[in-house]
Amino acid sequence: MKLSRIEIAAFGCLDGFTEDIAPALHVFHGPNESGKSTLQQAILALLYGFYEGDRAKAAENAARQRFVPWQYPRYAARLEYELQDRRRYRVTRDFANDDDPTTVSDMVTGRPITDEFGRGRHGNVPFMRKQLGMTRRVFESCAFVSQGELLQVTGEGRVTPQEMGDAIISLADTARRDVSAQKAIERLNDAIKKQVGGPTARATPLPVARTHLAAAKRELEEIDRVRQEIAADAENLERSKEQARALEESITRNRYLLCRAELSELEGRLNRLARLNEQERHSLEQRAASSAFAEFPVDERDDLVRAWSSIRELRERLVKEQAETERQRRRLEELNERRESLSRQERDLARLRQYPAERQPDIDALAQHWRQAETIYREAEARAAAAADTAGPLREECETLAAEVGALSHSNIQTLTDRLRAPGRSNRSVARALVAAGRKIARAFARRIRRIARFVLRRSAQPSNVVSFPEPSASPLASISPAEASRLLQAHLRYLEIAPVIQKHDAEQAAGDRAQTNRDAAAARLRHSLEGLVDDLTDLDSACAQFATRASSRKQLDTVSGQLEALDSESESLRDTVNRFIADGDRLRRQETQLTERLSAIVKSEGKLEALFSAFESACERYKAHQEANRALREIENTRGGILEGRSPAELSEMVARRESEAAGLVAANPSLEGARSNTNAEAVKESLARESRELRDLELRIESLSTRTGTRLSGLRSRAEVEEEIQQHTNEVAALEQFGRSLTLAKDLVEQAMTEAHRDFAPSVGRFLSDGLAQVTDGRYQKAMLDPATFRVTTEVPETGRLVDVDVLSQGTQAAAYMLLRVGLAQHMSDLSEPVPLLLDDPLVDLDEVRIENFLDLLLKMAIERDLQILLFTKDEATRRWFERSCAGNPSCRITQLQPIAARVPVTVSPLRTQDSAASEQARLQMNGDSGL
Repeated sequence: MKLSRIEIAAFGCLDGFTEDIAPALHVFHGPNESGKSTLQQAILALLYGFYEGDRAKAAENAARQRFVPWQYPRYAARLEYELQDRRRYRVTRDFANDDDPTTVSDMVTGRPITDEFGRGRHGNVPFMRKQLGMTRRVFESCAFVSQGELLQVTGEGRVTPQEMGDAIISLADTARRDVSAQKAIERLNDAIKKQVGGPTARATPLPVARTHLAAAKRELEEIDRVRQEIAADAENLERSKEQARALEESITRNRYLLCRAELSELEGRLNRLARLNEQERHSLEQRAASSAFAEFPVDERDDLVRAWSSIRELRERLVKEQAETERQRRRLEELNERRESLSRQERDLARLRQYPAERQPDIDALAQHWRQAETIYREAEARAAAAADTAGPLREECETLAAEVGALSHSNIQTLTDRLRAPGRSNRSVARALVAAGRKIARAFARRIRRIARFVLRRSAQPSNVVSFPEPSASPLASISPAEASRLLQAHLRYLEIAPVIQKHDAEQAAGDRAQTNRDAAAARLRHSLEGLVDDLTDLDSACAQFATRASSRKQLDTVSGQLEALDSESESLRDTVNRFIADGDRLRRQETQLTERLSAIVKSEGKLEALFSAFESACERYKAHQEANRALREIENTRGGILEGRSPAELSEMVARRESEAAGLVAANPSLEGARSNTNAEAVKESLARESRELRDLELRIESLSTRTGTRLSGLRSRAEVEEEIQQHTNEVAALEQFGRSLTLAKDLVEQAMTEAHRDFAPSVGRFLSDGLAQVTDGRYQKAMLDPATFRVTTEVPETGRLVDVDVLSQGTQAAAYMLLRVGLAQHMSDLSEPVPLLLDDPLVDLDEVRIENFLDLLLKMAIERDLQILLFTKDEATRRWFERSCAGNPSCRITQLQPIAARVPVTVSPLRTQDSAASEQARLQMNGDSGL
């Protein structure tokens, strides 16, 4: 598997991060606080998420919260990767949601394939476990090296050696499992299933034999149970007869106790009647004393009490609110004065309400452009004036020379030079001088031609107003005299000297004209924008100043209007509070007057409200006493009826006499009952007597049933000897089948153990890699290393002693190199078995010196290129950067990314509104490949 691209909306301190990942070695270099470790953790979270199961653990929640974005609300990222079979996938995770929505899609077809891997809670989609064949813990222990965790291959919170071995076995089994051993296991399983039977089978030999054995044992148990039941029935029969005799005695005793209880109850009822008569006399006296208040209107009491409570509450509230209300009244007067002042300002500025102040930024930009054009024009005008001072005296001479020699070409000059060399001339010194002058003219003419060509190329994109000098008509130069040729050459040399001055003046004059045109256009646009907004457009500076003043006044009008609205809102609130206080005072006075009038009418007297209410409460108490006396008389009458139960007092006395006679008869029949007493009442004794009578009847029926059942229980059962013989036969059959099944299972286990041990032979392979890598990194000092697969401890041979020692006793740098090579070797071994595993290394070489760092980096580069292994190295080490520039600068499969320090490291709280706006804008920004965006 190779990672190809990562896009991070926000993860920890990173936001808006996008990077294409190199297929071989990719170095992420940057100082501390540049996001290297965060980027490494983001890749791990994209591959495996934060949660391994459907129930979130506290440590997993803490890991997710650790990388919540600091300043950016969109907590999401995306990763693209390619498997060994060239299939490409894209995984997108939204970590902001508690359920961590995860989407896996095929990049070729664009089809989501998340459901093919199964979905769990908290974004748990195990696509990496199925594609790489390893869990998150195994991946972290071999291919993922965090800062400070290089030496922690196994241990607390990490993968165990057993888990690592199982993962390697699983990968090896998937890739190259022994076909013959597998078929042998399948045949042994089939034999166990058909000839013996599994734990859930029903019709195979072993379950059938066990069923027959269990049935025979149950029949033997039934015979033993029936015999035990017959013995138990005999014992129960004797106990039941004994219980019947005891119940008969208890029934006689309860009858006597019932008579005594009823006698005590009747005597108590007579005593209660005497007490009721005394209470009736007292209640009659109380009713007569309060009869004057029998018609008092007490039904109005609740209403009057509520009214009195409301008045007291209103009084207390008004006292509490009086000082605050007075302060608010003064504040209201201040606000009214302030409002008058603001209203006057608003009326003065009302004429500017429709003024387009919002156009000020555009007009300011036009004014700035006009001033810049004015400055450019003045500078061009000054340059043109300076050029005119130089070119003025030379223009007439230049025009004359242009008409005469301006059209001479290089061939014409060569012709004139040849004429100077013509034979027959007596003055050869003059000829040589003229020839030399001709050569100088030719060189000057060539330089001028090149300068004019460069000038024309620079000015070709702009219109030019340079004066074109008329070309003279061609003359027959071949026949002129040498003297004339000398004169023409000197004239042409002078023309080449003064022509550039004239052309420069013409160019500066054209530039000034263009600057003037631009200035006039900018002024026209500014005047058009200010038209109708200012009084006078003659002076643009004054017009711009007037527009700025009016726009400022228009903004001041908005400010005054806003202040007026705020004052009106506050005044309205204060006015409501004051008005409510005044209304409460009026309501209090009305309620006091109404309650005083009602109480005066009820108690038939005059006075203050408090005294009237006290008199009303006293009258209510007298009315209550009268009603209480009437209620007591009614209860006395009802109680008397309950005691008599429809009988007269004389009848109760007669019942007492009968119960005394009945009790005397029971004592005469059974003298032991004399003096027997019970604390229970008559009803409880009656229930006990009825219960014992029912129990006696049940015992009599049970005695009869047990006597009948004892003689019929053994009918229909076989003899015990016959059943025991059948049990022995079935026991022998089950033992034979179980022995056969154990033999088959043992054979299957031996085959599986042999196959497993063959697959676990990864330690020598990793040990060889450790030996080769350690020799390269340490420049041959340590040549031999070994790995203990049970503990994942590394030992190496010390050259001075020739003994194997644990690397933990060596230097910190050697330990770091050994365990780094161990992790790389494990990842390489797993990559050879199935899908290649990328390495994610965060500053693993901090304990190594520069020589060993370069040796280790050379080893990583060799593995990345020769074994087609992808390595992501996160480091701040400058030596690593320099090594990359020397060794990988021209390799297209390697890349280095410079990470810059991240400023503003303090996390800030993002408001909900900002979160929604930022999420909406980011959603539009991150639309990618037809997806919904991160």
